[in-house]
Amino acid sequence: MTDPLVSFVGRFADADDRAQAVAILEEMGVPDAEDAGPDYVDDEFARAFTDALDDVVAELKCEDETQRRDAAEILYEVSQFVPTPLCLRGPTLVTSLDDPTTRPYVAGVLTTVIDHRDSVVLAVEATRSDIERSPSGVAALPFLSRITNRRGSTDEQSSLDVATLRFLSWIAKAHDNAVEPVEPAVTAALEADDPAAREYASRFFAVTWDHYVGGNDAAGPLFALTDDDNPRTRANALTALGHRSFTQLERDERQQPVDVERIVEAAADHLADSNDRVRSNAAAVLSETEHEVVDEGVQYWPDYVDEKLGERVVERLIDGLESNHWGLQRQAARAFSGLEQSCPDLLATHADSLVEYGWTTDRPNRAPVKKAVAKTAKHHPDAFLRHARTFVDSLNDRQGRWSLSVIEHIGTVDFDAVAPAVELLVNQFTAPQTNRLRRQHVAEVLGSLYDGRPDAFPDWVDHLHAAVETGGRRGVRKPFVAIAQREPAAAASVFYELCNRLTEPDVSISWTTAYSLGQEDPAVIEPALDVLVKHVLDGDGTTAANAVDVLYGIVKVEAHLDLLEPAREPIERRLDEFDGRTRDNAQIIIESVEGTNRG
Repeated sequence: MTDPLVSFVGRFADADDRAQAVAILEEMGVPDAEDAGPDYVDDEFARAFTDALDDVVAELKCEDETQRRDAAEILYEVSQFVPTPLCLRGPTLVTSLDDPTTRPYVAGVLTTVIDHRDSVVLAVEATRSDIERSPSGVAALPFLSRITNRRGSTDEQSSLDVATLRFLSWIAKAHDNAVEPVEPAVTAALEADDPAAREYASRFFAVTWDHYVGGNDAAGPLFALTDDDNPRTRANALTALGHRSFTQLERDERQQPVDVERIVEAAADHLADSNDRVRSNAAAVLSETEHEVVDEGVQYWPDYVDEKLGERVVERLIDGLESNHWGLQRQAARAFSGLEQSCPDLLATHADSLVEYGWTTDRPNRAPVKKAVAKTAKHHPDAFLRHARTFVDSLNDRQGRWSLSVIEHIGTVDFDAVAPAVELLVNQFTAPQTNRLRRQHVAEVLGSLYDGRPDAFPDWVDHLHAAVETGGRRGVRKPFVAIAQREPAAAASVFYELCNRLTEPDVSISWTTAYSLGQEDPAVIEPALDVLVKHVLDGDGTTAANAVDVLYGIVKVEAHLDLLEPAREPIERRLDEFDGRTRDNAQIIIESVEGTNRG
């Protein structure tokens, strides 16, 4: 087959090879915005180009399937070099997305051309120019009156005008304020008589408001479209309003946001829609409500609705989890993320359904549900008590960290229910292959369980002593404290060993560890002070800084500041080598010791 690019250029100029074809197209240049338009020409060559391009575009509608495919492939090749003329013909091209033969290439053309912002600006400018030249003299696209049947338009003309809306929704997907000039016209199209016009106008706002916050004029018509007969229009309207509500809450405090309770209520209503796509979009609206509020922190949709509406939403999200539609399950599961912060009491009432979805099924997006359960269990451990064995049995799963958290909380109310987890956790803590973050989490849970039932850990001290000595990683504070409570000498030995190994790249100790041990028993940290001072004196920059940070933990143990006296002079000597938080910690140590001496 002839190279498509060469074939195209050959329609109006001699081209022996691809290199020459590329050179010819690169000479085209880009027209000025004021001249931009599908029929723009400035010389004979450009007129030949335009004629040839229009011929190929026309072939997209011919009867021969092979000819349509070849035409689409040629246009895709051309789009790589001269995107603007094709972007200006977007409304014509977009209708070929409905043809399976041309769809892959035409989608490629549209994706390519709208990636070029200059081309998009020209295309929108051409559309805006049409608005200004409208005989009606109103700020509306000329096609709008035809779409709404105010002028008795033909079906063919209406189809072409809907294609313009469809193309604008493609542009809106990739760009933000580039589409601002046509936003009023598309807003008007939301109330068009043509169902297709309403569909693509609503899609325009569904994709635009995902990343661009403009005015609120479209909000009213979009709320009305949530009850449109077309399920795609209902879905688009819900998505647009969801983006508008919660994006504006965070990004634009100068305007009143769309009524958040109203969009949550609309989403709740459509979680019971007859169409699965609409139900999925309704769940998606509720899954993307996280936003930051000044002086109040992160908030979610439950922070704006009354208890009765909140209950209805969660009940319908649970129904979504239990549906047979994968997309709905996925979005409903996402919607539980963060809810444990806003309504843990409500989630606790659905403990059985949440545990079933997160732990006993192989359904999509289980992680947000597991996280919600783990966080809710902190406030309502009793609600998950009957599922204790499920959590213990899943400790070795890939997402076992959420089971770990639930076990910790259940252990505060009924240790016996999670007692079988102790041996598994000790094995995980001591295993060399356990990664740092997992070891830290396991250590925290073991420390918490030990605090509640120390008699259940007859061999734990020896295991943890060995693990801490050989691991040398973070996540050992709670085990240290547990050891210090039971065998202070063992804890002192471990702490000394770790401080001695601060020169090793994978060994570090947080100041909170030193503080916690000092609070429990100062005798645990005292033997290691000489080693820490030596690190400050002779260690490299990293080792000295780590030692200073460990010593800073002792400052917090205010009753034992005298322990820091030997460290004051070495720290003063190297003070200029430290920066950031370490320098601040060093100065606090010096000032604390001097204050003690003056006292």
